[in-house]
Amino acid sequence: MSEMGAAHGARELWREQQRAKRLQDNDEAKQALIGQQHADLLRRTRANRPPPVSSVTWQGVTWTVLNLAEAQARLAQIRHRREHSDFHLIDQSWDFPDPEDAATHAVFLMAEEPVVVSQLTLMRTLPGHANLRIHGWICGKGLEADHLNFSLTGGAAADEDEHVQHRSCLVVDGPARLGLAVLPAGRHAFTGEVHCRTLACAHYSCNVVLAQRARIDCLINAGAGIFCHIPPEIRLHVADDVDPDRSSVTVQWHRGYRVLSPTHRISEVVAPEWLRMVEDHGPWLRHDRLDHTLGPEKLLRSEEQIARAYAGFPAMLADAFEQFSHYMQQTGMKGLQAGGSSQFSTHARYHEVEEMVDGTLMKVRVLVRHLEHSGSVRLRAIQRVDTAELRLALEDIDHAGHVLQRPEPRMCDETPEAHMVKHGLAEAIRLLRARYKIR
Repeated sequence: MSEMGAAHGARELWREQQRAKRLQDNDEAKQALIGQQHADLLRRTRANRPPPVSSVTWQGVTWTVLNLAEAQARLAQIRHRREHSDFHLIDQSWDFPDPEDAATHAVFLMAEEPVVVSQLTLMRTLPGHANLRIHGWICGKGLEADHLNFSLTGGAAADEDEHVQHRSCLVVDGPARLGLAVLPAGRHAFTGEVHCRTLACAHYSCNVVLAQRARIDCLINAGAGIFCHIPPEIRLHVADDVDPDRSSVTVQWHRGYRVLSPTHRISEVVAPEWLRMVEDHGPWLRHDRLDHTLGPEKLLRSEEQIARAYAGFPAMLADAFEQFSHYMQQTGMKGLQAGGSSQFSTHARYHEVEEMVDGTLMKVRVLVRHLEHSGSVRLRAIQRVDTAELRLALEDIDHAGHVLQRPEPRMCDETPEAHMVKHGLAEAIRLLRARYKIR
C-alpha cells in the first residue's frame, strides 16, 4: 500500500510540475505578444512621423522625402494602377528595419519628374542629412542614367552579409534606359519598358520585377530572383554566384512559367581585370571596383572574344560522348548521373537509349542538364550512333511532367537559346567528368 501511495504521490507531483510549466510558458508567450504589439505600435508611430525636411537635392535631382507610411501608400498606388499582383513585393516598406534611435527617420525618396542623369549613386545617407536613413528610391516618371549604383557603406557596393543588412529598394514607374546598373540586395521593380546595356544583380537576395518589355544586353546574376511578365531579350546571361544553378530569369508563360538559364560563364564575358578568384568557387565579379569611371564597354570582353566562347563546342561535345560511352562499356553501368538523385531535381545525366529521330527508331547517346526552378528546364543533346550527328534540344517541363518543346536550336546557331543549351551541356560534361573522375 505504501508503494502504491508513493507512486500516486510521484504522479501528482509530476502533474503539478507540468501544470506550473504550462502556466509559465503561457505567461512568457503573453509577455512576448505584448512586447511585439508594443514594438509594432512604436514602429507605426515612427513610420507616421513627419520627415524633418520635405525634399532634398541629390546629384542634380530634387527628391520628395516620404515617411514609411507615405511610401507604403505610394507603392500601393503603383501596384494597383499597374494591376500586377506580384507587385506586393514593393508594397512592403514596413519590412525595412526601424532606426534604433528616435532622432533618425526611415524614409523613401521620390522623384516627381523624369530622372535624366549621367551618374546616379543611391545612398543610405546623404551629406548634410545624417538624420535620414534612406530605405528606398522611387522614380515616379522614369529613369535614364549611364551608370546606376547603390553605395551602401559610403563607398562601393558591399558584399555578402552587408548586402542583406543594408538592402534597399528601387522602383522605376515608367521607362528606364540604363548603361551600367548595379542592384543590391532588396526588392526592385520596373513598371515600364527597360533598355539596359549591363545589369548586375549583386546578391542572391536581390528581387526584380520587369513588368513590360525589357532588352538587356548583358545580365550578371548573383542568384537573384528576376520575374518578367513579357519574355525579355537578354543577349548574354552569366552567373556570378557560389551556386551557378541558382541564377535564372522566370517568365510568365501561359498558365505557368518559363525559365531562362545562363548563356555563358562569367569568365567568358567579363574582362579578367574585373574578376576575383574565390577558392573552390572560381571567378566572381569585383563589386568594389564598379564605380563611376567604369562603363559597360570596359567591364565586358570584346565582341570577338565573346563570340569565340563556343567555337570548339561541337568537338568538345563529341569527345565527351565518346568518353562517357567508353566508360559505360568498361564499367557495365546503364547511365551516369551527377547532382540530384531524382529526375525532378537539378542534375546532369548521360545515357544511351533507342529514340525516334526523323520518324525512325534508332540508338542514340543522350546528354541532359536538368535545372529545377519555378519551372523546370531541360537542356539536351543527342548523338546518333550510326552517323555521329549531333542535335540540341531546349525543353520545358510543366508541373504534370509534360515536355513542352521550344524551337530546336541548331549547333551552328549563335542565339541566346542556343547558348543556353551549350552552356548547360558544358556544365553537365564538367559535372559528370568530376563525379566519375573521367579525364
